[in-house]
Amino acid sequence: MAKVAVRTEITLDYQGAENLVVLACGACGAPLALTEAMQKELRRTHATFWCPNGHTRHYPAETEEERLRSALAEAQQLTNRWKATAENRQSQLYEALDILHTAQQTRNLLEKRVDAGVCTHCHRTFRQLARHMKSKHLG
Repeated sequence: MAKVAVRTEITLDYQGAENLVVLACGACGAPLALTEAMQKELRRTHATFWCPNGHTRHYPAETEEERLRSALAEAQQLTNRWKATAENRQSQLYEALDILHTAQQTRNLLEKRVDAGVCTHCHRTFRQLARHMKSKHLG
């Protein structure tokens, strides 16, 4: 038959001292008394302490404060990643808009030159630009 370690906590008033918390060792069941301040500190630091028979004990679970700090750190990292992504996308958008604007300016300039009869290849002016293009540059 296997032994089951039961951990109980009882708060006692001890005359002339702080409140004590009585624990049972998970390995041997020996009672162990800690002040409430000491228990709080051990829970916060996860430091090792010993039962009267020498078994090592500690509070492995993270405290609510640690859990909240961890969640806050994760949220801040996620926020920073999203901000970096947004800044990157905004930079890409501005770059694409600059390229588009340059292409539109180039197209407008070429349209004006062609309307004025300037050949886009040899940069000479012709009255019959279409005939020039057909005879000199497409063949």
